[in-house]
Amino acid sequence: MGEENVKKEEKTELQTRLERNQKGMRELEKKLNNYKKAIESGVDISLVIEPINALKTEKENLEGTNRELKARLENQPSPEAVRFSKTAYDNFSGMIRTVINSGSVDNLRAFLQRFIQKILVYPDRISIIYLPTLHRWFQRPGF
Repeated sequence: MGEENVKKEEKTELQTRLERNQKGMRELEKKLNNYKKAIESGVDISLVIEPINALKTEKENLEGTNRELKARLENQPSPEAVRFSKTAYDNFSGMIRTVINSGSVDNLRAFLQRFIQKILVYPDRISIIYLPTLHRWFQRPGF
């Protein structure tokens, strides 16, 4: 269930992967159409059957991956579901600073493991994927 609870950052990653796979599907279709045209123009089918079968296998794999990515995207929360107020952000930031400055390494590790699912490091940014527990924490009265 943890994978279905991934927040906006991974939704973007899933969309990017899906778009990349769909582009790969279009390229495979073009290659298959070229082989079809070659056969229609008289090329010996025994020369192209192996590459055609390999492309069909690759296409089936991409279709399966696309179905999985689409299903995962459908289970993602809407962007509105993961927004929280500036006050909630400020309170949470203050709590993290307190834990970092006054807590032991073990306490900090336990804190992070309770709220953070994973941290994605990109060349231009860092995305923190948090668990639903943290989102519910922000929904408490006063946030």
